[in-house]
Amino acid sequence: MQIIVKKLLLFLMTAAFVNLSLAVPVQEDAFTDFSGTWKLNPEKSDSMPGRGRRGGGGGGGESNQSREMTMVISQEDNVLSILREGGPQGGPMEMVLTPGKGPQEVSLPGGAATVEAWWEGRELVVEQSQERQTPRGSMTIEQQQTWSLSEDGNTLIQRVKLKTPRGDFDMNLVFDRQ
Repeated sequence: MQIIVKKLLLFLMTAAFVNLSLAVPVQEDAFTDFSGTWKLNPEKSDSMPGRGRRGGGGGGGESNQSREMTMVISQEDNVLSILREGGPQGGPMEMVLTPGKGPQEVSLPGGAATVEAWWEGRELVVEQSQERQTPRGSMTIEQQQTWSLSEDGNTLIQRVKLKTPRGDFDMNLVFDRQ
């Protein structure tokens, strides 16, 4: 009889432990931390289409301005504040992203844009749509960026898909932590 009671007690304790462990979520870093100062590494990055084209006749190369870009990212939990200097659109750009919040209206070089961000595992996905007025009329530029960090946390990779009236472009931008 004593053996049966001990086995029953062991079974009940095991069942209680399993139920308790299932009820308590495992706490891990919920969001990848992109905080820091990041400088574009032009040797590891693809060429960027955009306003950086120069020259006449046979077309020009990419401007130095589009190859020089720095981002300062502050992140608190699920909110990212981004200050970008340089890049294909030139001057500074500030944006606050709250992944999972839904579409947000932001002001970017070239006008207002709709931006939406969300997490896919450890990666941050950012979609942006911007209507621009040009001498040739209105055009829409759509962009999807997928952000990830290297294992050591010293490299930020942005896989970019860009849709413009001039065609679709895929490129990788690689940033080094400063």
